[in-house]
Amino acid sequence: MEWSNVLMLPEVQEYVDDLPAILFGKGYKSTPKTAIAMSDEILDRIYSLPQMQHYPILSCFAHHFERYSAPTHYAFFRRPSSRGTTWYIFFRKSGNRHIVCHIATNQTVGQYIR
Repeated sequence: MEWSNVLMLPEVQEYVDDLPAILFGKGYKSTPKTAIAMSDEILDRIYSLPQMQHYPILSCFAHHFERYSAPTHYAFFRRPSSRGTTWYIFFRKSGNRHIVCHIATNQTVGQYIR
């Protein structure tokens, strides 16, 4: 896996860094250790972005994503232990690099994805 092809905007990196505290604080995970493990799993998925299936953001929904540094594509995944939640990775391509602009779940952006 070539991690150097994936870059995250600073706000995305900050969110990923804060994710264990968010997961534990909101009660999604019962211990800090399990929250860190889930965050690490999500981070691994982000770095596997070059190998994932990519989908274009439809022009009718592009305006919604402009506030996230205008990503042009997305990929998604579901964790085996949480099949009801879909995680979306929004990004734009620059040469062979994937620049991650935003990550979210189906609860917050599902209505903008087809």
